[in-house]
Amino acid sequence: FSRFQQRLNSIAGARLERRPAWRDAAKLLGVMAFFGLVFSLLDRSWNPFSLKGLILFLSMTIAYGIVGIADDIFQWRALRKWNFAADLTVRPSNVFLAVISTATTRVLNLVPGLMFGTPEALQFDEALLDAEKRNRLLRISVITFTVIGLGVWLPTVGTTLLQRLSLPSLLENLLGGVEGFLLVIFAVALENVFVQMLGMPGSFGEALKRRSRLVWLIVLVAVTFLFYHTLINPHGELAEALEVANVGLFLAV
Repeated sequence: FSRFQQRLNSIAGARLERRPAWRDAAKLLGVMAFFGLVFSLLDRSWNPFSLKGLILFLSMTIAYGIVGIADDIFQWRALRKWNFAADLTVRPSNVFLAVISTATTRVLNLVPGLMFGTPEALQFDEALLDAEKRNRLLRISVITFTVIGLGVWLPTVGTTLLQRLSLPSLLENLLGGVEGFLLVIFAVALENVFVQMLGMPGSFGEALKRRSRLVWLIVLVAVTFLFYHTLINPHGELAEALEVANVGLFLAV
């Protein structure tokens, strides 16, 4: 896959040598389409040649291909301003995890589909950064997902209140679709904050844990509660799916 990427980069570089902005845009669109395809494949009934399938692909592309790597995009811009060599691309490790996740979901018949890890698209030499710039990148990541999460969750308060009124069925379905789409984006943003707070090397959680282990633990518990509360909606399909044994694997992971 790395060799395939190098060939694509060489072809794009030769044709868009004088237009670097177009080359970067083409790479970004490729990354977005990849994650949209990967997360659409988790739905066993996905038919890409139907209207429903197209809507699912566009939703996953926006939710994971744009929102999922939003912090990478802002970090990439910051690195470019600091004159560091950085690139947005599909990592081979993401391809490997996507294949394993999709296969696990299909073989074990998991509902909903299970994806290991979170979307990552930024590549640069972290050894070149000093502590201050590394912390600034971590703050960019947390601020990005916090703002996106709150920004898409707050409007759902209004859509919920509107759906309690006596509305025409078409308008009610439209509001429900918009609310569902916003909540998917909220869940993606919350998932990324959850992964950041686990305290793995290079994450914001690790930096916070070094400063204050108590504060890190409190924030981790709060984010974990919100994450699970979002996954196990008592009015959603997952609550019913808990009766199936293999969903326990999903919760354990």
